Amino acid sequence: MTMVVGTTSVDSMALAPTNQTSQTELTSQDFWKLLVSQLQTQDPFEPAGTEAMLEQFLALQSAGQMEQISAGLEKLQALLLLGQSVGATLGGATQNGTVVGVSLSGDPSVTVQLGENLVTLPLSDVSEAKSTTGQPLATWA
Repeated sequence: MTMVVGTTSVDSMALAPTNQTSQTELTSQDFWKLLVSQLQTQDPFEPAGTEAMLEQFLALQSAGQMEQISAGLEKLQALLLLGQSVGATLGGATQNGTVVGVSLSGDPSVTVQLGENLVTLPLSDVSEAKSTTGQPLATWA
């Protein structure tokens, strides 16, 4: 299959992701294949600027790295709540309990002991962490 980018046609098989990455991730190898293909097929009398393409690639790489950092920090936040008293939103009301478990697969979630019940919640439902005296340590929306 061939797709047209501007006035440059690119063979999509040359852009197939490696087996190490997902199909939504552009690797540096994919970028270099695309750049070489563009240079080979461009009009020699009207060369395209490679600077813009390099800037786009760097912006994509930077955004991907920021997503990885954000996901890592979210997992760390969930781990730090283990054993802490938290306020969590359940059914529109904030209830207090103790985090007794953490799941880091996919989106992080915490298991909170509410009285006799264990409830697993997405980390986004935890609205505050409390000290042992009941005073809020951190509150977030």
